[in-house]
Amino acid sequence: MRLCKALFLIGPAIIIASLRYSVLKVSASSMENTLFDGDVMIVDDCNWLPHTKQAAMSPCRPRRGQIVVFRSSFDHSLMVKRVIGVGGDHVRVTHATVFVNGIPVFEPYVHHQSESWPRREGSGTGEVALEEQSYFVLGDNRDVSTDSRVFGPIRAEMLVGIVRARLPK
Repeated sequence: MRLCKALFLIGPAIIIASLRYSVLKVSASSMENTLFDGDVMIVDDCNWLPHTKQAAMSPCRPRRGQIVVFRSSFDHSLMVKRVIGVGGDHVRVTHATVFVNGIPVFEPYVHHQSESWPRREGSGTGEVALEEQSYFVLGDNRDVSTDSRVFGPIRAEMLVGIVRARLPK
């Protein structure tokens, strides 16, 4: 009888957890040395609640520094990047320094392969003013990352989830 009660109480929690979290595999090097090709991520799913008034409870309000998964606007593939700026921020990238609202960002996780960063084609260094519900995202491996320097800010509706854990391969 106790087992039945335990399953009755735990069962809904397991169902909710399976709806809310996704397990995804990293298949790129743009987030090295934080996430490596082949690592597994536990992602807090943005779309686990219906789009109603309850959507205010959605976990998808990423903060600066969090790693997010989103759908590319080009080919709808999944991409993984770090949030650098959120709605209302002004982001500027110059050489190897990122400024948010005029303040240089301390980024111990960033990996540079060369001294002449940014070298990527289209890697702009101008200032971007982020609209509400938009995010400026960059890969930690800046020299190889295709990110907001190339494709611009991402919109909130492109978000798939926030990375909550990493399981090394």
